[in-house]
Amino acid sequence: MVKHSEVADLVADKISKWERVPELGGGVVTREQWNGADGSWAVGVYDPQTTFDTLHEFLDKQPRARYVVVGQQFDKDPGVHAMEHPGTYVATLEVVVDGRELTADDRFYEVLEEARDYNGPAVLIAILHERPFLYRYNPSAEQAFTPDSGTMTSIIESFLQREEQLVLFVKKEKEMAGEGAEGAAGALAAGLGSASEGEVTVLYASDTGHAEECARKMSRIIKLAGRPVQMKTMNSAKDAPLQGLMLFVTSTAGKGEFPANGTGFWENLESRKENVEGLTFSTLSLGDSKYWPEPEHFAAAGRRLHQKLTDLGGTPLLDITISDEQDPDGYRTGFSVWEKELRKAMSLKAGDDAGAAADEAPHKTPEQAKYDSNYLRGTLATSLRDRTTGGIPQPDQVVIKHHGIYQQDDRDMRAERQALGLENAFSFMIRVRQTAGDGNAAQWRAIDEIASTLGKPNLKITTRQTWQLQGIQKHNLIESVRMIQRACMDSIAACGDVARMVCCTSNPMATTPALMDECIKYTKEIHDHCLPKTRAWHEIFILDDAVPNKKYKVGGSTPFEEEPLYGKTYLPRKFKMGVAIPPYNDVDIYTHDVGFIAIIENNQLKGFNVIIGGGLGYTHNNRATFPRLGSMLGFIEKDKAKYVAEMVIAVQRDHGCRSDRKHARLKYTVHDYGIDWYRAQVEDLLGAKFEPARPFEFTERADPIGWMENAAGHHLGIYVEEGRVAGREKEGLRKLADRDICKFRMTCNQGLILTHIKTEDKAAVEAIMEEHGIRYKRDERVSGLRSASNACSALPLCPLAFSEAERYLPDLVSLLEAEARRYGLFDEQISIRMTGCPNSCGRPEMAEIGLVGRAPGSYNLYLGGDHLGTRANRIYKEGLEEAQIIEEVSPLLGKYAANREPGERFGNFLVRSGVVKPNNYGPDFHDF
Repeated sequence: MVKHSEVADLVADKISKWERVPELGGGVVTREQWNGADGSWAVGVYDPQTTFDTLHEFLDKQPRARYVVVGQQFDKDPGVHAMEHPGTYVATLEVVVDGRELTADDRFYEVLEEARDYNGPAVLIAILHERPFLYRYNPSAEQAFTPDSGTMTSIIESFLQREEQLVLFVKKEKEMAGEGAEGAAGALAAGLGSASEGEVTVLYASDTGHAEECARKMSRIIKLAGRPVQMKTMNSAKDAPLQGLMLFVTSTAGKGEFPANGTGFWENLESRKENVEGLTFSTLSLGDSKYWPEPEHFAAAGRRLHQKLTDLGGTPLLDITISDEQDPDGYRTGFSVWEKELRKAMSLKAGDDAGAAADEAPHKTPEQAKYDSNYLRGTLATSLRDRTTGGIPQPDQVVIKHHGIYQQDDRDMRAERQALGLENAFSFMIRVRQTAGDGNAAQWRAIDEIASTLGKPNLKITTRQTWQLQGIQKHNLIESVRMIQRACMDSIAACGDVARMVCCTSNPMATTPALMDECIKYTKEIHDHCLPKTRAWHEIFILDDAVPNKKYKVGGSTPFEEEPLYGKTYLPRKFKMGVAIPPYNDVDIYTHDVGFIAIIENNQLKGFNVIIGGGLGYTHNNRATFPRLGSMLGFIEKDKAKYVAEMVIAVQRDHGCRSDRKHARLKYTVHDYGIDWYRAQVEDLLGAKFEPARPFEFTERADPIGWMENAAGHHLGIYVEEGRVAGREKEGLRKLADRDICKFRMTCNQGLILTHIKTEDKAAVEAIMEEHGIRYKRDERVSGLRSASNACSALPLCPLAFSEAERYLPDLVSLLEAEARRYGLFDEQISIRMTGCPNSCGRPEMAEIGLVGRAPGSYNLYLGGDHLGTRANRIYKEGLEEAQIIEEVSPLLGKYAANREPGERFGNFLVRSGVVKPNNYGPDFHDF
């Protein structure tokens, strides 16, 4: 068998003789040897690790050169990658080698001539296997895509659909081949028409994307086996005939209901009387046995669907398959069983690697993905430059979180894109690493510019006291990160299973300016000491050229090759730390894995009381998961704070649970082993003992609104609804940044404080506030309830959300404001928080009124948290819709107004009056 490098030699020799280019010398011209001059040719062998990086550099830097890739099998299509780059000529060549001779037909030379004459870069794919799909793509031609022979691949088909070339192609192919012809035209025309003989229909209903993932993977397996298949949401097929072979995949929402994109289908089917004797079907039903364990609820949507189709006379191809989130590999365990049985029942001939080929990368657990990532590199350098898809492989999705970035998709667009045969509308979210929430005017301008030009045109101030940029397309991601870095910021360790950025009290009136600066100094020391040491972030996002062997500095960070603290698998789960400056607890210090409470005596920072084991995320109806408030370790001197953080991390690294991510947070390690055991472990590593905790008191948690003044200047607290900076508010804050007359301090309550304002600039600041409708004082626009509200982003971009949060809470607050006004409570500050799922990014468990989504339009209501963030709430009612929430909360507001004691806050009243019991112990959260 001829080696690919030898074939490349022959191709280079053929081009050299045809062009009469002596410098080719009959040998393979590698990228290093190639001078890159206009009109030159380069020939290389396909390598999945390097080819796409080479193409990316070639297309960016060589406006007229021609590049030939030689290969036999391509796990990713370099031709599609090249076509995604604007203005590039792309064509495939069939290469036949007999001994040491390369046979070239007329088309071979036609393509070379077109590539040579094309006014722009050209990429040719020389394919060794028999009967390849041969095509030419000339962006300057009236019809850009020209098929020559062979069967079109699904990847090319997807590209053409995106480029709106598909209809033109089918029309041309029919003219070329005639009706009923074999090959690309016949197969594609059949796929675009109505269901033909042997076609498989896959219908899914999905909330969080798991059922859709299973449906998509099964569809691709069927397609790779040579069977025509169509996939769509159940609702999009609610009026379609039920006949032939149909596969149904559904997750379960609420108490056994269908997800939103399947409810219409189920309503039609449930009332149907006509039989479906012509239907053969199989059902995969996803559920969580700990979410709703009762048989009538667990995986109930699929169970009901399967039974109804059977009752109507349908023929089950298999017994129903149940996929349980509690299985070792989650819902994928059940899918694997279903896939295996379907392959057998449908006599699918695709190879065992079909599933992997369909997903482009095998699924890995987070622990596997981290271990295999080579210190958080993964394959990101390649996958982020692959323009054949808007997303990245699943293992890279795990890895990229550690660089402060999440892959998301617009769930509002899923159904429409599925109907069009398009992949999900993938985009990326970047969380900026901004320790203590402090930013200057230049940094605000940079973040505003990224949002305005490369992402969704708004900013999100998060409960982690930083900016969050959303809606960034993959091809803009690297440039977005570079813009962040050029403003002396980064996103390193802003997410993922590492110690994330450290929060700090934001209220400038918490203490003197000098002591505030000192507390922020130690906040940054703790943060920097616990940063991962890998230089992967710089290699992936910042560097253009080959990675140097020597150490270097970029943006102030000094990267190293190994991870002395984290090791190859980093931490079992995310790890959050914060610093609180009494009397303010705006950081919700008891909810952190490690919390440092500043002890200030005689106007000096003496050190910190340290608490550990806080955390809020849980799973509905699973008592083994629960919010937990931190436990006291003791007092340490301020210079030891960073070392205490390191040792707490080291103990969690070695003893935290890695087999069950729902039990992997530090709070469960402390809960299982006890605080005394954990203290002993830390003291042993630290080589010092904790002193008894020193006295402190919290008296306030809410953000200030309005003007303040101290020795550092004037400060202005403004209200930002749910942390979303958009529209006129965004324009106004950009004006302030352009004038550079203040600094910007973000808060853990999703608010913003403009700091260090000079007296002579106060009027200008206030004028901009008024001009742009920015809420900077308590008035009719900012009630007590509204000023103490926050919500996570939730829908449409968060893949975990069961229900709305940020988009809905302002409307709900308006309804509750009307009730509060009835009872004379409009100005009474009552904290209300909402999240779309129990991961609890908005910390609803620490609110006096907490709302956590469990299905579209349905929320659990939690009551009894205190206003200082020292007591969590507990369950009051489950599965409430809007009208029911008002019905439950309004009478309680009335009782509070009539029966409260002087100075008593709402949450404390609910506990004292017996409406709810106090939550004194983590699992109490689940008990009424």
